[in-house]
Amino acid sequence: MRFTVVLVALQGTLLLACGGEGVGGSTESSRDDLPDILLVSLDTLRADRLSCYGHERETSPRIDEIAESGVRFDEVHAPSSNTKPSHMSLFTGFDPLAHDVRPVKLKAVIRPALSASIPTLPELLREAGYRTASFTDRGGLPPSAGFGRGFDHQRAEWEELDKKVAAVSRYLRTVDTDRPFFLFFHTYETHAPYLPPEPFRGEYTDPDYDGEFLTRYTELAGTPMSEFWREKGRFLRTWPEMTDADVRFASDLYDEEVAWTDRQVGRLWDIFRRERGEDALFVLFSDHGEAFFEHERLGHQRNLYAELVRVPLILVGPGLPAGLIVDEPVTLTALLPTLLAHLGLPAVETQEPSFLPLLEGAEVPGAPIYSQVGNRESELHESVIVDGLRCLRTTLDGEVAVELFDWNADAGEEVDLFAERPDDVRRMVALLDGRRAEAERIRALHPPGEEETATGEEEREISALGYTGDDE
Repeated sequence: MRFTVVLVALQGTLLLACGGEGVGGSTESSRDDLPDILLVSLDTLRADRLSCYGHERETSPRIDEIAESGVRFDEVHAPSSNTKPSHMSLFTGFDPLAHDVRPVKLKAVIRPALSASIPTLPELLREAGYRTASFTDRGGLPPSAGFGRGFDHQRAEWEELDKKVAAVSRYLRTVDTDRPFFLFFHTYETHAPYLPPEPFRGEYTDPDYDGEFLTRYTELAGTPMSEFWREKGRFLRTWPEMTDADVRFASDLYDEEVAWTDRQVGRLWDIFRRERGEDALFVLFSDHGEAFFEHERLGHQRNLYAELVRVPLILVGPGLPAGLIVDEPVTLTALLPTLLAHLGLPAVETQEPSFLPLLEGAEVPGAPIYSQVGNRESELHESVIVDGLRCLRTTLDGEVAVELFDWNADAGEEVDLFAERPDDVRRMVALLDGRRAEAERIRALHPPGEEETATGEEEREISALGYTGDDE
């Protein structure tokens, strides 16, 4: 008997994903037993802006409701603070430095694409018998970089979230139920410039605010979608006279956007269950967060601070415990081996093991978790967290800067302990060195390919999102 799975968008030596017995499952799966899967990525959604993650505002009633009936991972680390490498790590189980799929300058001659010898999640599922489809906002997810591999049907274009959900609804009516079905759904809705519709607009923002962000918002809100799309990357540009009130307005506007997105996520889940069956497993994740001047920056470029790497991850459905909160840190890089293990599918080569044992109540020793953004030639940011300590290393034009934070006492990363704890710094830097060396070995085994030159439309989309340089 088939059931349904809905998925909404972690040291040392090379590991293999362990495909064993899944929660409530068996070590072997027939095609008749494989569940439907909906993988939904809510781009740029930081965990602490959801009510179920402790936000003081009720921004996410539908997601909260879903989380209460399943598993919520309390500390989840994104592989990167950029859409492209973070998603590819989730799709492959490899670090950004290992798969090397990263943003490059728009006119760059060489545009890395995923190695043909590294399988992706949709390819593995199609090989297992799935019919596959994707609905994405494209931008940082160009099909030619490897994101199109394994999909029978693709709709890669930006559109308003409610209209994208409606398009999924229409498409689902055409999909037969004779085969298991995998759908990847991605939206930039919570990405700048945060333009929530009524009645969400004005829910949290100060009605008396009349600063620069209101001017920018007013100019964009009244224009056609094709026009303000070009301004997404520019909306958060700072200026010398920017005040706390300006930052607060942008932050509150973001919360309004989160609330609007939550409504549509609930609608999507309802539609999927209606069309594919009530027995649904739902998994929610985001590829990275967003900064509101916690470290003197807005948006999500050029660093790996906590506000950019801590993201939500929620799983709900058959065979999974209800009301479980997993405190142990996990990484999105481990989601692929976890899914394969849960589905009873063969393991593939990855850098991280499955975290499925955490759902079965097992005690798993804490292992280092890594994130990376940038490239090896000009500007690279790396981080590792283990035993409550987090180390960030920035390499810029040959100059190296290292920071150390105690997450148990300083989760906001405000106090740098680099000078006070040299032994810990050396230990953490050694971990970063080892992981970088591992990435070099993996790239030698799986050399990246080359992405097709971006079309004019794709370049405009990437530029509009603010992704115009090697480090972004």
